[in-house]
Amino acid sequence: MKPLFDVHQITAIVMTGACVAALALGAVRADAAGVITVSHRLPPVYAHYMPWFQANPTAHSWGWHWTMNHYNPSVMDHGMPQIASHYHPQIGPYDSADTDVLKYQIMLMKMTGIQGVIFDWYGNDRLFDSMNINQNVERMVPLLERAGLKFALSYEDHTVPQEIKAGIIPAGGAVHHGQQLMLWLQSHYFNSPAYIRISGRPLLLTFGQPYYNNAQWTEIFSVLHRPPVYITESFRREATASMGGFDWPIPAGGTTAGLNEQVTFLKAAHRWPVFIAAAFPGFNDIYAQAGVGHSWGHIAEDNGRTLATTLSRALRSGAAAVQLVTWNDWGEGTQIEPSIENGTRDLQIIRKALGAGNPVLARWSTADLQLPAKWLLLRKKLKAGSGRYQAVGKFYDMVLAAHVKQARALLLRFSPVR
Repeated sequence: MKPLFDVHQITAIVMTGACVAALALGAVRADAAGVITVSHRLPPVYAHYMPWFQANPTAHSWGWHWTMNHYNPSVMDHGMPQIASHYHPQIGPYDSADTDVLKYQIMLMKMTGIQGVIFDWYGNDRLFDSMNINQNVERMVPLLERAGLKFALSYEDHTVPQEIKAGIIPAGGAVHHGQQLMLWLQSHYFNSPAYIRISGRPLLLTFGQPYYNNAQWTEIFSVLHRPPVYITESFRREATASMGGFDWPIPAGGTTAGLNEQVTFLKAAHRWPVFIAAAFPGFNDIYAQAGVGHSWGHIAEDNGRTLATTLSRALRSGAAAVQLVTWNDWGEGTQIEPSIENGTRDLQIIRKALGAGNPVLARWSTADLQLPAKWLLLRKKLKAGSGRYQAVGKFYDMVLAAHVKQARALLLRFSPVR
C-alpha cells in the first residue's frame, strides 16, 4: 500500500493549523456536560512502554520476555544473542530494573520529542511477574519526573480471574480488590505531578477485553476523590464507565487492512468524548516461532513508511494524545527503540514530525541519537564509583538540560575507554 505521506512530507503536514510555539502542547478542555474536546494544536505524544524485561546478570536469570521458554540469550546466533524477537536491541537484551538503561531510554525520548510513557501494568500483587513490573515502574517514575516527562498506566485487568484462581483475591471480592487498587493508585501514582491528566483528571487505560463490566467499574471508581478518565482499547465497549477508546494495530488482515483499521478507528472516535490515536512502525511477532501460540498477523514496516503514515494521521486526528505502539515490545516487533536491524530510523521519523519549530530538539543532530548508547557502553565498562564513572554520569544531566555541546565534548573526552 502506498503511504499517504512520506517521511519528508511529515514536517509540513504537522505544521498545518498549529502554532509553532505550542507544537508539543495538546490543549484539552471539557464543557459543562463533561464532554472533552481537543484544540487543533498537536496532541502530546507518549510511548507505550513494557517494564517487564529481566536480564542476566542484573536479575541473575533471563526473563520470559527474552526467552519465551524457547530461546537462550546466553547463546550467540550469527553474532547476536538468541532472543524471543525478530529484532535485537542496539544495546543488547537488557533489564528493566537497570537504572542506566532507563536513563538511556529517557535520553532518547528527550532527544526525539516524546513526552512520556504509558506503562503496560498488571497491578501490584504477587502474580507471575506483576510485582516485578510494578517495582520497575516505581523505579522509573522518579526519573521521568526529574526529566520533565509524563506517565500513565494501561491496566491489564484480565489478570483478575487469574488472581482469584490463585487465591490472591477471595471469591466474590473482585470489586473490593479493584477499589483498594484504585485507592492505592490514587496515593502512589495519580498524585504525581508527572501523571498524565485530561481536564484535570488522571488517565487510566485498560488493555484487551476487560474483566470488570460497566457497573463494576463505576462502583470501583466511586471510592476515589476524582475518578480517572477511563479509556478502553479500540472501540468503546461501555457507554458510561469508559469515556472513549485508544487505538492499537490490528495485524490479522495484513498491512493494507491494518492501515485501513486505523482510518476506521479515527472516523468512529470522533463520536466519543475523548480518544487516543496510535502510531506504529509495523507488527512482526515471534509467538509462532517460539511455540507459545499463533501469530497475531503481520504489518510490514515498509522501510519506515508505515510509521510515517500512521504518525501523520494520528497527529492530525484531533486526539487527546497519540500513543506510539510501542517503545519496546520486542516480542511483537512493534518497538521504536533502536535496534541492530533498524538503527535509530523510527526515532528519526518521530523527531522529524515533532521537531519542526522546536528550538530545543533542533539542537540535536541525527547522529546525536547514537550518543546515549555510547554513554551506556562507557558506564558498563568503567568501574562503578570511580572518578571517571562519576564524570561520565554527568552526561545524563547535560542531555536533560539540552546542553548539547558539553554533552558531545564529554563523551569525546572519555571515549574510547582504555
